[in-house]
Amino acid sequence: MILKKLFSNLLVGVNLLVLAGMLVTGYSCHLDPQQVPWVATWGLFFPFFLVANMVMLAVCLFLAPRTVWVPLLAMVLCYNPVRLYVGVNLPEDPVKGDLKVMSYNVMNYHGLPDAKLSSEDNELVNYLCEEECDILCLQEASSAGLSKKSLDKLNAVYPHNVVSSAGQSGSSLAIYSRHRILSVDSIHYESAGNLSMAYTLDVNGERVIVVNNHLESNHLSLDDRERFRDMIKGNMDRDSMRQETRGLVNKLTGSVMLRTPQAKAVARFVEEHEGEPMLLFGDFNESPLSYTHHVIAKRLVDCFESSGLGFGWTYCHNAMRVRIDNVMCSEHFSPVKCVSDQDKSFSDHYPLLCWLRQSNKK
Repeated sequence: MILKKLFSNLLVGVNLLVLAGMLVTGYSCHLDPQQVPWVATWGLFFPFFLVANMVMLAVCLFLAPRTVWVPLLAMVLCYNPVRLYVGVNLPEDPVKGDLKVMSYNVMNYHGLPDAKLSSEDNELVNYLCEEECDILCLQEASSAGLSKKSLDKLNAVYPHNVVSSAGQSGSSLAIYSRHRILSVDSIHYESAGNLSMAYTLDVNGERVIVVNNHLESNHLSLDDRERFRDMIKGNMDRDSMRQETRGLVNKLTGSVMLRTPQAKAVARFVEEHEGEPMLLFGDFNESPLSYTHHVIAKRLVDCFESSGLGFGWTYCHNAMRVRIDNVMCSEHFSPVKCVSDQDKSFSDHYPLLCWLRQSNKK
């Protein structure tokens, strides 16, 4: 009896630690990194605590049912971050008339080394054309390396398009649309190579603002990513792992400090146009449990949270698994379905496809 009680107390203690970890990491996105920089990367650790909580739930169910209330309490208290991180929606089939949109970092159409994308008849371009979306918002979308044949294909399917760049060496954003583009503007913030653009489209007779973003990257070198993969696979001793973790966190924190004012500028733009139909796309280079995502999504609906299923990872490379690409909408739209097309390995990102229903909300 004494051993059983000790075991139960130990389980409760471990569960409470996991619960605390879930709360701290899951809700850290509400804290401004410019005010509290040391919480900048805490949200990245939430999935580890979530997995630990699920393991503890199973252990409690089978070995100490009276302690199962702790992991269940963790799921209740952390319902919002769990819901944001993992889509739990039943699939719904789109119907005729629903808008089909895509956000995709296309890696300048060059692709990963093993993608072997043709410069003459680019397979990634063929995929974009075959999908026949209403609106494509692309990041890292410089068309300089595309052949005339590929560009003609894009223009034939998407007759309304604009490509914008953040200087000669900066990133490029592109919108390809089957709906007329009425105006083009930029959202101003300080960045050496990233940008956000705003377009006004005529979508079925309604003026819709479309925002496309590529926010500050994490500036991780190839060596950084290789070492991270080795660390995840356990190919490092404890001291090296501790040193690498500290170095990665410092680099990621520095990137967050650059990205935060950019996110705030986008959020101000969204606030200024509150009440107008809006779609927002982009590569945020941040997880869903980040201040960047939180501040931009305050007045919008995250389409994956509302209509996605599973983790919806959009970046899966060098052992990194995270959803950093987003589609959001105003209340003038109802998300029907949102999926990460993980069958496509043209880029280091996966395309995020969403179907939206116009609600005609005035």
